[in-house]
Amino acid sequence: MANNKPTRKMSYAGVSCSVFENQVQTKTGQKTFESVTVQRTYKDKEEQWQHTNSFPMDKIPVLVAQLNSLYAEHVSRAPRQAIASEGAIDEEEVI
Repeated sequence: MANNKPTRKMSYAGVSCSVFENQVQTKTGQKTFESVTVQRTYKDKEEQWQHTNSFPMDKIPVLVAQLNSLYAEHVSRAPRQAIASEGAIDEEEVI
């Protein structure tokens, strides 16, 4: 996360998903991949905003909908062949 800013962000009902572009140098050259962070925002007893990566069961549908939407967008942008071979970057490949 070179610039540490998400390339895309989706928020609804206190649940947000942020997509970050990452680049790593591998034995076969530079590779770019995307990663997603998820977060829930809420107010505590003192009315202060807090952030967590824990989700109550009633927020799971919101989280799943956002992740599905982001993945559908990712698939529509990437060539099918690249998605089929994308997978995780093997740690042994990273220099």
